[in-house]
Amino acid sequence: MTTDFFALSQPPFDTLDKEQRERLQRHSQIVYLDSLQPIDKQWYGDFFIIIKGQIHQLQGEEFVANLNVGDWFATQIALDNPLDDTTTDFQFITQQQSLLYRFDKNVFNQIIEENTALKNLLFADLSARLATRQSRLAQSESQQLLHQPISLLGQHIKPPQFIDGNASLRQAVVAMNQVHAKHILVKLISELRQNDIDKLLKAGVNPSDIPKMSSKIGIFTQTDVCHAIEQQADFDTTAVKDFCHL
Repeated sequence: MTTDFFALSQPPFDTLDKEQRERLQRHSQIVYLDSLQPIDKQWYGDFFIIIKGQIHQLQGEEFVANLNVGDWFATQIALDNPLDDTTTDFQFITQQQSLLYRFDKNVFNQIIEENTALKNLLFADLSARLATRQSRLAQSESQQLLHQPISLLGQHIKPPQFIDGNASLRQAVVAMNQVHAKHILVKLISELRQNDIDKLLKAGVNPSDIPKMSSKIGIFTQTDVCHAIEQQADFDTTAVKDFCHL
């Protein structure tokens, strides 16, 4: 079944070219789900856009997002490749009678590999959903901490998370999502000039300590993810150090 999909002309799908849009239309179907009905297992891995209705996205028993008309979802997603069906499973349950566009998984995966802009936008959208979920959890935890004795608060302090400055933007976002954080610390190494090294040696600094002095720590946040999207950075080839700040 093919249709002139209005949804495929709206962000982020406005990044599709004419041939890609027509290819999706040829491998599409409109499906109906009753209220409180989960996505059929035979459709796992396919890609959906909501035409009418409302759907809740869950991960395990945790609520992730409320999806409405025009929102997209895929039932199996890997955080390092949003539409790869090899890792993270999400559950989707309708909250009312719903109509959906359903796109063939293989065709859609092929298109996002061709269209880096669309791939990055979908990746950022999913990351934002998970960040919102984590924000809700953090707020709940904060309320609980108010009633905890001070002697017990140490167990709630998370260790800092680091990533090498040469890692890609995608690797940085994946690392943030894995620890449910809104930021990650970035290890940066600046090359010392010879005259700087000579000054340190003259001041009595141990030669073995000099490399440590060239190391700096930056930070990469959810805001920096948005900046990278705005500048149309390639998340697979751009180093996180290019968007972090000291």
